[in-house]
Amino acid sequence: MKLLVENPWPLFWLGCAVVLLLSAAYYNHRRAALLLAMGIVAVGVAGVFLLDALVETETERIEHVLNRAIAALRANDRSALLDLVARDATRTRDKIAYWLDRLEIVSISISHLVVIFDDDQQPQYARARFFGTARVAVKGYPRDFDISGVQPYMEPRCEVALRKVDGQWRITGYIDGYTSRSSQ
Repeated sequence: MKLLVENPWPLFWLGCAVVLLLSAAYYNHRRAALLLAMGIVAVGVAGVFLLDALVETETERIEHVLNRAIAALRANDRSALLDLVARDATRTRDKIAYWLDRLEIVSISISHLVVIFDDDQQPQYARARFFGTARVAVKGYPRDFDISGVQPYMEPRCEVALRKVDGQWRITGYIDGYTSRSSQ
C-alpha cells in the first residue's frame, strides 16, 4: 500500500507495459475484450494518480515542513523558520537565531530526501536525511568576502530531527554530516 501513495510512477509504467501488451494482442486478434481490458488498466492507472493526489502521507508532510524551512531560509526569514521548530528545542532555536543574525543565505537546495520514522515511540519521531548545499554570506560584508571559519558551501550530508507536536511535524534538531549528536 505504501508504494501506491508514496510513488505512483512504477505502477504507471507497469500499466503502460500492460496496455502495450494488450494493444499488441488486440492488433493480432481484434477482440473487444482486449479493448475493455485496456480501458480498465487505463482507469486503474488514473485511479492510482488520484489516490496519490488525495492521500498525504507522513513523509509528504515532513517534506512540506522542509520545503517551508528552505523557503524561510531563502528569504532569510528568521521568524518563519523558528515557527517550524518545536518550542522546547531551545538549543536548536538558539543556534538558528545565532547563525541567521550573522549569515545571509544566498542559495540553498536539498536532494535525495529519505525519511526514517521511529514508530516505537510516542510522540512520533522522524529523521530526514538529505544532501544539501547552501551558499552563505556574512551580513554586512560583500558576498565574495572570505569567511574564515565558515565555509561558503555547507556540509552536503544533512539530517533533520523532527517530532510530531499537536498533529504537526516540528523540527527538533539537525546534524551536519551525520557525525555528531542532534542539536536539541
